[in-house]
Amino acid sequence: MQRLVKLDLPPQADLSAAPLWRVINPASGLTVEAPIEICGAGVRLWHERARAIAAEPGQWLEVEPLAAPVPG
Repeated sequence: MQRLVKLDLPPQADLSAAPLWRVINPASGLTVEAPIEICGAGVRLWHERARAIAAEPGQWLEVEPLAAPVPG
């Protein structure tokens, strides 16, 4: 599942235990694996991860989970 979302910085939640997602900046073609916080139509991630893919707040990014969710 791939989603197109807007970047919003910084995260409001503690992402230390969050699962990793692949975050793709379609404008630069750069990709990073990072824990993210999804909030409505937006996504929040750490500044250093956003800088690694040359992403700016308000920019559209693609995200996809690295592992399939385990049914609970």
